[in-house]
Amino acid sequence: MGSTSAANIATRLVRELSPRCLAMCGICAGRRGKVSLGDVIVADLAFDYEAGKVKAFQDDKGRRQETIFQQIEAYRIDPRWKMAAQEFPTHEAAAIGRDRPRTYAEQELWLLREQYAFEAGESPATPQNHSRRQERCPDWPVVVQRLWKSGLLAAKELALTAQGKARVEEERLLHPDGPPPAEPFRIHVAPIATGSKVVVDEEIFDRLSQRERRVFGLEMEAAAVAMVAHTEGVGHLLIAKGVQDYADHDKDDALRPFACRASADFLLRFLGKVDLRENYSRVNEPVSVELHMKVSNESVLSTNNLIYEMLRNARLELNITKLKIDHG
Repeated sequence: MGSTSAANIATRLVRELSPRCLAMCGICAGRRGKVSLGDVIVADLAFDYEAGKVKAFQDDKGRRQETIFQQIEAYRIDPRWKMAAQEFPTHEAAAIGRDRPRTYAEQELWLLREQYAFEAGESPATPQNHSRRQERCPDWPVVVQRLWKSGLLAAKELALTAQGKARVEEERLLHPDGPPPAEPFRIHVAPIATGSKVVVDEEIFDRLSQRERRVFGLEMEAAAVAMVAHTEGVGHLLIAKGVQDYADHDKDDALRPFACRASADFLLRFLGKVDLRENYSRVNEPVSVELHMKVSNESVLSTNNLIYEMLRNARLELNITKLKIDHG
C-alpha cells in the first residue's frame, strides 16, 4: 500500500468514524535470528527511517558531497497496551500459530536429507516416492526448483550435487538425531521501521539498529498510520504485522497467507481484551528536543549520530525533532 495511501485512508476513516482506536494488521519483513517466519510483531514504537534532510555541497576539490540529517521521530503505543501484548496468553498464541505451514527452508532440508539417505543406501525410497512427502514437502514443485537454482540438486534431476552432499553432511554432523524442531509461533513486542520502498538487503537491519537497537520489523505503512493517530487525536494505536520474509534475497512466499491471517487473528483477540474506554492522554506524543552545538563541517553527521546514541543509552523517552548545529 505505502505510506501515502495508508495515511490518506486512515485519515478518512478516523474523520468518518471517530474511533477510539486506530489499528492495522498486515505483513512485514522480520529480522533474521530474532523472529521466525509467520511470527507476529506488535509495534511498541513505529518510526520512519527515511525521514530527514539531505544537504548537498561541494568539497575543497569541487566534488559533490551530501550530508544526511536524520529526523528521529517515533510514535509509541499506550504502555499499558504494550504490557498487555507482552503478557498475551500463551495458549491463545499457540492457537493462532497452530496451522503455520512449513517454510521452504524446512522443506528443502527434508528433501536433501532424504535424497542423501537414498543415494547412500540408507533408505529404499526417493523423496519423491516417500510416504510422508505430501506432509513434509507440500510445496514440492517450488522446493525442487529452488534447489535446482541454488545448485544443491543437479539441474533437471533429483540428484545431489557435491555442494548438496556437503550441505547434508554438515547438517547431519551438527544434528545427528535429525533436524531440530521449528521454533514455536511467537508474539513479539518491538519497534517496527517504515520506509517507502520494498527492500531486498541483507544488511538493512544492521543499519536500522544503529537508530533503534531492538528493531524487529520493516514495512511501508506503520509510521504513517501512527502519525495519523497522533495528529487526529485517536485515543489508542495498535499495529500488528506478520513476518513474511527477512528482507533478503531468500524470499519465502510460503508464509505470506499465514502471516496475513495471524496478524489479523491476534489483533481481534487483543482488542477483545483491552479497555477502549480509557484513552491514553499522551498517545504517540513526540517530545521535541532542540539541540544547539558548534562543530566543524567534517563532524556534522558523526555529531548527530553521537547525540542520538547518548540519549538512547541514557534510556530517555525522547525524540529529536529539531537539531541546530552552528558551524565553526
